[in-house]
Amino acid sequence: LKVKNAPSIGKIISYNSDWNLVTIDAGISYGVVVGQRYSVRRGIEVLGVLKIIETLPDQSNTNIVTGNRMLDGALKPQVGDDIISFEPF
Repeated sequence: LKVKNAPSIGKIISYNSDWNLVTIDAGISYGVVVGQRYSVRRGIEVLGVLKIIETLPDQSNTNIVTGNRMLDGALKPQVGDDIISFEPF
């Protein structure tokens, strides 16, 4: 219920699996700072945790910091997935 009701701070706008780089549409103007962690939500499921590595006014670059980034069968972030302030671990 906490995951479902958590407000979205932004969405994924690109994902490069080769570089483990996820870009989100929230940046400095949304209060995002380097080092913060956010969860990726699809529906009511948390897919993993992102760590902010670079911020710009209206977008940020992140790395996936949870183990599912290495698992072939694990769900990966997709363009349009929500970013929420919720760490399940």
